[in-house]
Amino acid sequence: MAAILRAGRARSSRALFALLLCVLIAVPLWSGPTALHPKAPAGGATVQPALGGPGAPKLVPHPAAMINCVAGVYPIYATVGNLDPPAPGFAQQAPCQLEYGGHDEVHGTVSSALANSSDRAIFPIHVPTLGNPGVNTLFDDLFVGTVVTGDAVSIGNQSYAELLLQPVLEPGARVNYTPIVAIWSVHTNGSAGTCATGLNFTWASNYACETEENGANGITLAKDVRGGDFVNVTFLGTPKGSTGLTIYLNDSTASFTESETLSAANTGTKTFSPAWSAACPDQCKLNWSFPFGLSFGFDLCDNPPTCTSFNNTTMTGSLPVTFLAPHFWNGTAYGGDYRFFAPQSDSGACSGLAGTIKCTTDMQLGSYPFFTMNGSALNFGPIWPWTRASWGGANQEFDALGTANDSTPFFLQHVTNDSRAGFIAPGQPLTVTATAEDLGTVTTVLLNYTAPGGSLTSVAMPRVSGSASFGVYNYTIPAPPSNGKITYRVFAQNLAGAQLTSPSTQRVPTEVTVGPIPHFTLWLNTTFSSCGGILVNGTVWPDLTNLSLTPGTYPVVGVGCYKYVFGSWESTGGAAIWPDSAASTLTLSASGSLLLIDRYVRPFDQIALAMNPSCGTIVFNGTTYSGPASFSVADNQSYSLGYTGCAGQAFAGWTVDNFAIGINGSSVFVLGNGTISSNWIANANAVTLLFYANPAQSGGILFRGAGYLSGSSVNVTQGQSYSLQQFPFGGWGFRNWSATAGVIATCAFGFGYFGPASSWVGARSSSTPRAL
Repeated sequence: MAAILRAGRARSSRALFALLLCVLIAVPLWSGPTALHPKAPAGGATVQPALGGPGAPKLVPHPAAMINCVAGVYPIYATVGNLDPPAPGFAQQAPCQLEYGGHDEVHGTVSSALANSSDRAIFPIHVPTLGNPGVNTLFDDLFVGTVVTGDAVSIGNQSYAELLLQPVLEPGARVNYTPIVAIWSVHTNGSAGTCATGLNFTWASNYACETEENGANGITLAKDVRGGDFVNVTFLGTPKGSTGLTIYLNDSTASFTESETLSAANTGTKTFSPAWSAACPDQCKLNWSFPFGLSFGFDLCDNPPTCTSFNNTTMTGSLPVTFLAPHFWNGTAYGGDYRFFAPQSDSGACSGLAGTIKCTTDMQLGSYPFFTMNGSALNFGPIWPWTRASWGGANQEFDALGTANDSTPFFLQHVTNDSRAGFIAPGQPLTVTATAEDLGTVTTVLLNYTAPGGSLTSVAMPRVSGSASFGVYNYTIPAPPSNGKITYRVFAQNLAGAQLTSPSTQRVPTEVTVGPIPHFTLWLNTTFSSCGGILVNGTVWPDLTNLSLTPGTYPVVGVGCYKYVFGSWESTGGAAIWPDSAASTLTLSASGSLLLIDRYVRPFDQIALAMNPSCGTIVFNGTTYSGPASFSVADNQSYSLGYTGCAGQAFAGWTVDNFAIGINGSSVFVLGNGTISSNWIANANAVTLLFYANPAQSGGILFRGAGYLSGSSVNVTQGQSYSLQQFPFGGWGFRNWSATAGVIATCAFGFGYFGPASSWVGARSSSTPRAL
């Protein structure tokens, strides 16, 4: 009873959520049954009784012309009780198509042509603990299901039986999974009476409904599964038999077993048995829904912030649901392996493929979850750190027509040898290593090779680590008696009969040269000749360095310099580098080149402000500072610069302590750290120095490290000497200095020296155009 109460508590929030929304939907004027439970949220709605309950009129056939499709009202995807019905086949819905709102499904169908692969199957599952923000916010449920027969009026005499695990948040930051057995059928034109608790839609120009055969909420098993437990879900029955399919839930962590036999006595309606003995590829599938058969999967949610399956951050915050290799009865044990794995999403991962449902905004903009493989197990969600292979995207989950792709979950990877990039010295053996991974059992790994002076040899590669599902294999070819070429391929086969070859038979075999080890030239280049370099085997080499190296692998590091960091590598010839990261590995099999491409990263420079002596304020980039200050600004940017004075003092110009800071009139350009000082002199000692350029747009004058445009001025102390420097721009070049009063002595390269004088009226920099 306690377990039933917990299940009821788990369902109450979802059921209330559905009923609260009914008031927001106008019911279309048609005489077919309806019990609309939209999944989109709507706060503050009034609870309305469900339509089509006991005493409701029987479903009457309607011609297609009388079917009324009302956008946003009918038909709309709805939960049935506390459950998500399998989505009806999108292309067969006519004349109205369901508006799916926040629902989507992902299935992983397994198939084999062997007997008992459908009617006696076992699925091992590891359900995760709560995680952050919580697995209960990531999907409505996970399930394992199969196609059954028993409802003669359901389309094709097919129904779908599934065991669902619904995550429920429990006190103490725990999650339990409520196990529910559900059976789904589809009826058209009233063939099964009313559909008071079904999902209503149209099918082949008829009214149709999808019903749960146990009264909408399924059959809740007595015991919940705790987060973190390992469970087995087993299907056991006789195809089209009279006793019904039995679904077992065995929790090996908590040591309990629950079961439900789908007999008329238990379902209250009909007896449901496996549809087939074999889970035959592309034929033994549910024909009134999407093309899945014996499968496991997820009912996804799109009701943020309560539940969303399309957020990569939340997915990676929780551990994934893990499906270990499923097996079927091979005559003596559950040891049969499935040949194919076909992942499918009802939306086609938002690809717009034919026959798939439409995507919501969050699904289109978010991160669509998919199956990944980790050696001998399948995970669901994003790419995980341990992911070895993935089936993400529409091209993996469906083909161009929206039908399933049969994938072989078997991989022969990391086929390597211990040569020096394809060369070994005379008299040396050669060890070949390979990794074989299978959602099942690897039975054979062979090495076929030819050594100099020998014939084709085939040997079994022993497994040196791992398991028969995920193992490392190697074999050492004896040292050949003469120089020449060793060629080889690796073959692998699994228990389901799939075969793999590396390299593929369409490519030439791998070659290793036996003989004296040669030397190759490696040309090193960097994008900035004076910046950074390339570290090869522990030594940093600058741009345009040529190295003489023997073949093999070498550690390399891209060494940047201030403001520039590693961007990428480019290699040519016999130089190959992997991965494309700052610290990487170079494989040299012939002469080649390696280019380090650095990229600019805007740093922050430290700017200090000073007043000499203290006077007024400095206004930097719109902020006023009344005293010394220090702050950070983005490098390689221009900022506004100004000041306010004080009584008795005259502005004597700006100074900087680093040429990386350039002042040009009322702006400052920052290319490094430094101090900007405002300088002041007493009014009694000050005379005004006016700066002009001739013509005005030809340039400016540098005074004490700051640039002044034509028409600006500073104050100087009478009788003191100062140095000036011109800086023309805009196509102009310096010609000479001139002054209206005082003494000026000009020097080469546009430098000027102003000597003692009784007064200063101005200084003029005369320029002429310069050809560019």
